[in-house]
Amino acid sequence: MPTVHRRRLVTNDRDEGSVFMRGVFPGVSLGAPEDDEPFELGLSVVGEPRVSVVSLSVSGQARGVGSVPEVVAIGRVRGGRFGLSYGRHDVDTSLPYIRRPGESEMRMDDARLDLVVLDPSAFRDAAVAYRGSDLGLAPRGGTSTAPRSRAVGAAWHAAANRLVATAADEEAFASDLVRDRLFDVTVRTVLEAFPIADDPSSVDTEVLAPQAVARAAAYIDEHVCEHVSLADIAGAARLSVRGVQYAFRRALGVTPLAYLRERRLDAVRIELIASDPAVVSVAEVARRWGFAHLSRFAESYRGRFGEYPSSTIRS
Repeated sequence: MPTVHRRRLVTNDRDEGSVFMRGVFPGVSLGAPEDDEPFELGLSVVGEPRVSVVSLSVSGQARGVGSVPEVVAIGRVRGGRFGLSYGRHDVDTSLPYIRRPGESEMRMDDARLDLVVLDPSAFRDAAVAYRGSDLGLAPRGGTSTAPRSRAVGAAWHAAANRLVATAADEEAFASDLVRDRLFDVTVRTVLEAFPIADDPSSVDTEVLAPQAVARAAAYIDEHVCEHVSLADIAGAARLSVRGVQYAFRRALGVTPLAYLRERRLDAVRIELIASDPAVVSVAEVARRWGFAHLSRFAESYRGRFGEYPSSTIRS
């Protein structure tokens, strides 16, 4: 089971802030203004070995110089002014951006930003599973850092918001299923949104047999209580990721992950019917089946069964 880690510092002490910064990014040193200028650094890290969220806030001005490690990292500015440059190349930080390895300079003025950091080995393994072949990460120091389009940039914002919010929820983030699902969604969104890896080969054009959907559905039904990724479902179907998505829509009118969600909702309902509300809560059951956001879960449950889960457990 991956270990969840949480670290946080808020300080007016420049030396303490610089030491903490180097603990998060060993290659980066932080320079702050002179003692008579106001300064406060807030830095938090929440994550597990595959993915972490780094949140940084600076009141006043500060400067960072150095290189981040060989990771896959996506940054976005939440407020204030933040500049990032690699030599003569200035990154457009008004958009979400790839934080590439390489010597860089950061300039912060009352800035707030967050950084989603993915372990490169875990990212590559997941990306290979989704793409169906090995891929090379974009070269260090590359100049293309922005999302491929505004639409995919918006999709990244939504995925990042979900990751940040869930990581902040200690109960939700403690669930293996929730963390696995977040990691999968983050990897898939990064691959679609950013020029972070070599372009994949052409999409499969194989003929999609109903037996492939049957194999995939059987796999989902057998593993519904475990972490199941889209790549796992594709492997069971013996199709590519895109192929199994197309096959499910064509045969069942839903995506593979929507089918998985429906099976988990069915499992939640069975457990709620059999549960004593004095002993077990709806939240406990929902999180056990991988539903981190309870309000969204309740609406999905109501849409499928015509009543809220709280009504089911009390009936």
